[in-house]
Amino acid sequence: MKKLLFVISALSCQLALSSPSLEGSRLFPDRIQSMRFDKSKVERIYLAPGLGSIVLFPCSLQEVFVGRGEDLKVQISPNDKKTLFLNLKLNSSLPTNVIVKCEPEKSIFVFDVIPSKTRHQDLVEIRSSFGRPNSKEFTLMQTTRSVNRLIVKSPELIGKGGAK
Repeated sequence: MKKLLFVISALSCQLALSSPSLEGSRLFPDRIQSMRFDKSKVERIYLAPGLGSIVLFPCSLQEVFVGRGEDLKVQISPNDKKTLFLNLKLNSSLPTNVIVKCEPEKSIFVFDVIPSKTRHQDLVEIRSSFGRPNSKEFTLMQTTRSVNRLIVKSPELIGKGGAK
């Protein structure tokens, strides 16, 4: 009886994980995905060991910075400066980040690259971008700024000098 319940629960979990409603959700990103990039947020890219990924940008790439270069190979395409190739170097790679800077607008795109054996994104196409990084200093400055006011009143005679 216990074995039968185990098999039924395992099958129901398998069916729930493979249902089409979860595949396109944030939990299981599509292997081929197109997006509008919010520059105030960090997007995740899932990579499986042994599989490569391509990220297409709306602008020409100027430079790319990788947090853990020993775990992730990143290369700007020699044929198209809007294309970035990603590939895990090791089967036991750790999560890292990639920061990409575009040329004409000086746009910055930030990604967390998550190694995964169950999820992989082959193609991520950034169709457009919006927003900008949040500025906490500016908000803090506005709320804590003291207002210095100089109030000019009409002159007041303090006292009369003694007349002799």
